[in-house]
Amino acid sequence: MAAEDELSAKEWVKKGNAKYVLNDYISAIDDFTKAIEMDPTYEPAYNSRGIAKDKLGHYYEALEDYTNAIQINPEYSDAYYNRGVTKANLNDAYGAISDFTLAIELNQLFVLPYLKRGKIYENINDFESAINDFTKVIEINPDYAEAYFDRGNARGNISDFSGAISDFTKAIELKSDYIKAYYNRGIIRRNIGDLSGAIEDFYYVIEMEPENADVYNQIGIAKGDLQDFNGAIDDFTKAILLDPELTDAFFNRGLTKCYVEDYAGAIRDFAIAIKLDPDFTEYVPKDLLDQIVED
Repeated sequence: MAAEDELSAKEWVKKGNAKYVLNDYISAIDDFTKAIEMDPTYEPAYNSRGIAKDKLGHYYEALEDYTNAIQINPEYSDAYYNRGVTKANLNDAYGAISDFTLAIELNQLFVLPYLKRGKIYENINDFESAINDFTKVIEINPDYAEAYFDRGNARGNISDFSGAISDFTKAIELKSDYIKAYYNRGIIRRNIGDLSGAIEDFYYVIEMEPENADVYNQIGIAKGDLQDFNGAIDDFTKAILLDPELTDAFFNRGLTKCYVEDYAGAIRDFAIAIKLDPDFTEYVPKDLLDQIVED
């Protein structure tokens, strides 16, 4: 009978998983609960129910389910991983790191806890630890584009720009439409003075996302650095047309208009930027700021 009860619990979990895939989390939870009623010692049912509860934002209930699964099976690496994900959703960074570490200790080839732990390390500015985790993911799966992307971000944060560019480039090789990798590589290239390379990356993003106002703003900055001021103004204008509340674009266009001695236009742009975000007041040239204040 025990075997039949366990099999019935498995079947309920299978039904629940099918509903979960269809984003029917409430019905999935009902099925996982029936599995638990059939066999209260069947830990995958608790784990699966916790995942569904997490999706609904019922984080503390999800934690309780994962903990129940772990109490039944203390070597259940998936439950530690999922509990870590929920703790991260609750902004419990160190609790999440602890659970991801336990998941890794139980299964050293389990890439997801390395990846998640690395992201948390990056969020708390422990970039070296983040790089180590992303590197471990790459050692386990050399074709994991997201790991190269994440390591590129972490390397950029410690000013390892050549390493960052290398990682973003590898991510793009593995995933040719990896827009975020093109964008971030463009930012790094601009920061190190490779302005043509930066513009090339940003234009690729525009091809994929033609209404991305921020990218036009970034192209404008790069063109301004190349002293293509009229081209920069055109791109800032495109950014503003796409997003009339993009403060940076108004401010940057104002600065660029100063270079072409269109001071009246610069004053208008600075005035809008300040209206959108008063903090920009401190960045406006004082002689022009005085005119804005007078107006």
